[in-house]
Amino acid sequence: MVGLREGKEALAIPARALKDNPLYQTTVGGEPLLVVFEPASGTARVFTRRVEGRTLTFESVRRGPHLLLRDRETSTVWSPLAGKALEGALAGRELTPVQHTVSYWFVWSAYHPHHQSRALTGCPLPAARCTKPACPVGAERRPCRRP
Repeated sequence: MVGLREGKEALAIPARALKDNPLYQTTVGGEPLLVVFEPASGTARVFTRRVEGRTLTFESVRRGPHLLLRDRETSTVWSPLAGKALEGALAGRELTPVQHTVSYWFVWSAYHPHHQSRALTGCPLPAARCTKPACPVGAERRPCRRP
């Protein structure tokens, strides 16, 4: 899982969800964030989505065997793991990396007992107070206490 903390807010994103959806955009502690996961190597990177005062929205694009990112606001093409703009209006700019943790669920939950776990649907699930019998993640339904 990928764990994020901004201010008093903490968020855990399950690794199995990121394997299916390696590009995830969220807001934690008021900061717009981009989580990029490379399944082949298990590498995760987290960046702020703010560049030059504007918040960008990203989508994945394929160029041959390579997976790249493109922001919808300027159509700039970005390297997903380096966070560097390769071509377009923002070429040469870099996304600001955000400190994050790649960890096992039991370790994260021990240090962040009142965090949120968020399915890739974007819905917050308060893990400590979760009473829902199941949470949708893609077509799969599973207990939401342990994402």
